[in-house]
Amino acid sequence: MDFPLLVCGGPCAYNVEPIADFFDIVSLGESEEWGDEFIDLFKAEKAKGFPGGKEGFLRKVAQ
Repeated sequence: MDFPLLVCGGPCAYNVEPIADFFDIVSLGESEEWGDEFIDLFKAEKAKGFPGGKEGFLRKVAQ
């Protein structure tokens, strides 16, 4: 992985607008509902070498 990936969540994400420009992924609330799925996707994409780069990965996360 040759790009930074900034993820934010928890209480600091309840008012996301002031920090939105600084993060790639923002979870509103806690990550219990999506955390495992995110980690599985990250591992799978890392094993493939992130073929779509950062933008491709973020698009997959958003689906």
